[in-house]
Parts: sequence; C-alpha cells; structure tokens
Amino acid sequence: MKRIILITLVILIAAVVQAGQLSKLKKIYETSEQKIEKKAEVDTLTVGQKYIGALKQMKKNCKKKGDVQGIIALNKEIDRFATDKTIQTTGTVHVVKAQKYALPLLERVNTDRLKKKDALLVTYKKALENEKIRLTLADKISEALEVEAELKRIEFVKADVETKIPEQVEVIARPSSKVGWVSKDATYTVSSVHHIFHPKQALLTYEGGMHGENDFAFCTAINSQNPHIIIDLGEEKLIESVYIEGRKGYDKRQKDISIWLSNDKVFDLPNPLWVADKLQQEWTVTLPELEKVRYIRIGVNGTGTLHFKHVKIFGWEPKGSTRRMVKAKSLKGARPIRRLLK
Repeated sequence: MKRIILITLVILIAAVVQAGQLSKLKKIYETSEQKIEKKAEVDTLTVGQKYIGALKQMKKNCKKKGDVQGIIALNKEIDRFATDKTIQTTGTVHVVKAQKYALPLLERVNTDRLKKKDALLVTYKKALENEKIRLTLADKISEALEVEAELKRIEFVKADVETKIPEQVEVIARPSSKVGWVSKDATYTVSSVHHIFHPKQALLTYEGGMHGENDFAFCTAINSQNPHIIIDLGEEKLIESVYIEGRKGYDKRQKDISIWLSNDKVFDLPNPLWVADKLQQEWTVTLPELEKVRYIRIGVNGTGTLHFKHVKIFGWEPKGSTRRMVKAKSLKGARPIRRLLK
C-alpha cells in the first residue's frame, strides 16, 4: 500500500512539476494523505473488533468459572467501549489481558500511519523544492514565493509528525547459552509480616526450614491491603520466566496473583505484566519477551493474604545478554487513553 501511494505520487508529481501548477501538486499530496488516513481508520476499527472479541472470550471463561464479578466488569467494559471507542491502560484485572493484547496492535497501526505520512512528506517536500528552483530560474518570483510558503508549512508538519514516530528501543535477543536459575542468591521483602510466620529465605534458596507442614516460607498479615513480595536480584538480569508455588490447600488465597517488573522499585500497579486467570497452587509464567530487570513484584491488587512456598526466576546473568534494535516504544507524548476513532 505504501509503495503504491508513493510511486503514484512520484509519477504525478513529475507531470505536475512540468506544468508548474502548485495547486495540482497540493491536490496530489492531499489525496495521498487521505488514502493513508483511510487505511489507518480501517485498521483501527479492526483492532477494536479484536478487542471486543478478546473481552467476550474472557467473559466466557468467567462464566465457566462462575466468576460473577468478572462478568460484571467485562460487561461494563464492553458497554463503555461501545460508547467512546477507546482502549484504556487502566482497569480491573479482568480486562487487563485484553488491553495488553489490543494496545500494541493499536500502536502498530498508528506507527505505520505516521511513517507513511513522513515518507509522503519527504517526497512532497522534494517536489516543492524542485518546483521552487524551476520557477526562480524562469524568473517567476511571485509563484516561487507561493511555493516557498508551502515549503515552510510542510516543514512544520513534517517536524510534528517526526516527534510522534516512536523511537527505536533495545529489544534483547535470546542468548545462545542455556537458561538458568538466577534468583537463588536474591533477597526479598514482604509488604507486611504475620506476627508468627516471619519470612524464610528458603522461598528463594530451596534450603532450610519453612512454616506449617513445611509448605510456606512467609505469610503476610491476614487480609492486608495489596499483599506482595518484592524480589531483589541484586543487579539487572535477563529474565525469561517466573515459577510460583503457593501454599498447598490455600488456592483461594492465590486469586488474581499478579507480576510486575522494574529496575527502580517503581511499579505500574494498575498494569501488571501478568495476572493469573484461575485458582491453582503452581504457575510457570513465561514472559511475552525477554526482560532485563532487577526487581520482581508478585502479589495482589486489593485485600488478601499471601503465602508462597517457593519462587524461582529463570533467565541469564548480565554477561549472557545480547541486544538488537527492532521494537518501537510507546509514542512520545502518548496519553494514558488511546482513542480509536479520532
């Protein structure tokens, strides 16, 4: 699509420049820009349909589990989206997965739109420069000044588009060495401590005594707010997956267990990287992509009691990582809510 637009523009510009008609040149540019915007609009609507599909699928899952609160939250989100056509970055744990699925798709559409517009502006700017030279050589100064004014306008437009195109950020390539256990020597802190069951390092080392029937290493205060642990790896390490083993027989206390990652102990609490979708004793969570981090927060948003037997972090030591530039980060100046129909 991009190539067709640009090839058509180049051919038409060549013809227009020969005729020396600025108004026709503008018309070609505007028509090509409209095609880009129309394509982005269609793609954006497709993302919206996929988002609704993801929400409905999660609603089915909630029905199977008898999760009434989940169904209510998802119905509310479906109704909200039908009204204002936005995908938000905050919400309940029931809609987080659908948001994390749809938002990257939406950003990809917007990035593609901006890059096509930038390429179009480069071609248009070059044609204007050539036309200005031609008119100046022909001693048509008043017409050349009109082209110069359009050039200044386009330079401003191009600068604005460029500031919105995502910069390239480092994406970590998978090392060739074997993945290993990188949290054995880590430490951890607990958001609150039960008056009897103090934290044991066996959570991470798998060595030494535990509480109860040797089935949990710590326990937060009963029904505390946002119970969690923060694991400190000591330095940034390349992480692939997280294994969590809860206390046997207490699966209900592991509801909505979530994971956050950070390098400065500042966590985006409304937007965990992962949220458990069912009650169980053990989880092996493979990250969507490799992450180089120091701190891992595991816990619950809300009131609850947390107690795990073991946690293992798998990945590579820093010397095992390599990098390549392939992925775009969030748009500069992007707002917390991304609008689908502008």
